[in-house]
Amino acid sequence: VGLYYSLMDWHHPDGMTCLTDMKARRRYLDYVRGQLNELMSNYGQIDILWYDVPYPMPDAKSWEMSKINGMIRKLQPGIIINDRGHLQEDYATPEENLHAAPTGRAWEAAMTFNGSWGYMDSPDEDYRDARHVLFMLQQVAFSGGNLLLNIGPEPDGSVPPPAVKRLTQVGNWLRDFGGEALYGNVDRAQGLDALCNYVEWTRKGNTAYVWFRHWPGERANLGYFKGTVKKATLLNRKGDKPVKVIQENGTLSLAGLPKTCPDKIMQMAVVKLECASRPRRQMVGHYA
Repeated sequence: VGLYYSLMDWHHPDGMTCLTDMKARRRYLDYVRGQLNELMSNYGQIDILWYDVPYPMPDAKSWEMSKINGMIRKLQPGIIINDRGHLQEDYATPEENLHAAPTGRAWEAAMTFNGSWGYMDSPDEDYRDARHVLFMLQQVAFSGGNLLLNIGPEPDGSVPPPAVKRLTQVGNWLRDFGGEALYGNVDRAQGLDALCNYVEWTRKGNTAYVWFRHWPGERANLGYFKGTVKKATLLNRKGDKPVKVIQENGTLSLAGLPKTCPDKIMQMAVVKLECASRPRRQMVGHYA
């Protein structure tokens, strides 16, 4: 269970005057603390607290955020808290971009489906298509992050049909062709360089997942690959297909692939590489 909490209250009479009026600030901070105490006390285990809009006060001291979060963690010892209360806390939340946090810090990209956080009567073409959503999933997983994709529900609470269509397509692909490459303990894959817009990567330990954004045909050549591949498999729910591995002169070749991409909707598929050590692919001269 994750709860969104806007620190700014758009209707409270002290919501803006708390910036300059100390009596108003005291009233407003007591109000915020009381709400959060109630949320953390009356509804069972809360896993995530997602702060937003720490306005109008400019810093954690003004919000008494250390005290508030201390109360929250006492009431919910296992909770994780985001960074939008002017404190770093547990994870970073870049918005409308996929900029990764530094290595060692958890992060989650907060993205909209159609450019709006609330409901907007948008034409179908304003929505990110399913292939774009899948690419965002791969990109955040590559850097050890999480994707939060917002849906602005319609006035009756239903999910807009363009979102339903795209999410269904993404869900089907994850089930049939590549969920293994995204779910579970996924490591940062830095050191596995993309190949133009043709190949992307995710990684779990010594296992690399080759994401073919454009299908290569029956053979794929990946230059500058370092690491011994013990086994290669084309992921497919109907039956994983062994792939022939040829490694020579610093090039990894994958042979015996289908002539056409096994996924006819997204035109994207994944080959799993089980390696003897952590795999790398780095362009000569670009990295130390």
